[in-house]
Amino acid sequence: MKRTLTALSLVGAVCLAAGLLPSAVADAAVPGAAFSGTSTHGKFDVTATPECSAASPLPPVLTCSQATYLDFVATPTATAGSHCAPYGLSFPPMKIKPNGSFSGVVDNPDNWYLTLTGRFTSITAVTGTVSYRGCATDTFTVDIPAPVSTVPPCMLLSKAHAVNVIGNGHPGENPTESFTGKAGRCQESFDHGTGSVSVALAASSAPLGAEDGGMAKTALSGLGPGGAVYYADIDQLGVQVVVFFEHGHTQGYLSASYNVNAPCTPKSCITPLRGAAFERRAVSVARSLYSLV
Repeated sequence: MKRTLTALSLVGAVCLAAGLLPSAVADAAVPGAAFSGTSTHGKFDVTATPECSAASPLPPVLTCSQATYLDFVATPTATAGSHCAPYGLSFPPMKIKPNGSFSGVVDNPDNWYLTLTGRFTSITAVTGTVSYRGCATDTFTVDIPAPVSTVPPCMLLSKAHAVNVIGNGHPGENPTESFTGKAGRCQESFDHGTGSVSVALAASSAPLGAEDGGMAKTALSGLGPGGAVYYADIDQLGVQVVVFFEHGHTQGYLSASYNVNAPCTPKSCITPLRGAAFERRAVSVARSLYSLV
């Protein structure tokens, strides 16, 4: 009975920080995708990756709603000069200050010495200067698209009380998460693994990758132009519901399932009434997620 949803195509689990002119903007700094680009005069390729902590690698589940550290890699290009490292040079994790600024130094055994100063000016823009002694100095400004969500997927499920509502009071277990500025996914189980809830997010123009099993959608209100129950698969041993929503430039789906062991008993079997109640709870959570992204 249980169907499988294909995984989102994700580009590395990283965090997005932000900026920071007014305090309200600083409060909106979120995990997301790396800022990558070329410096103003083409001397460096730069990648700025805001993180939840200075730990490396990050825990499998991101737990912050605002990045506080920055990883930065400067890679000299062919135009930078002859006294440059032929590969990327990584700065130690740098603290992102409340105003969005950061600074760091690379002083390695090969006598390569770099300094970096910069600042996030919004959740989608970062600017600064890289100075590589004996190689080159250049400024940079990197812009990225707005993230599909200002909250990591597992935090979305938490804010929507998803597992508690769908699991009828059961707490969530074993959350797993992947998130970039372009896509995200979180899954939690409940009731000792017999149930699961997951949310997947992507830009509206990107494929979400859910298999429909040849079943038609049922349109729903309150979930945006793409709002629908993709399918509700119910039998005595289990129920699975997939609900799509679309809000602005973000689309997503909520998948919820619950299975019982065979043979089931009158107390444990999934009756049509129980299955319908499970579907209603899933739709309710999807509407909450729609309002949060």
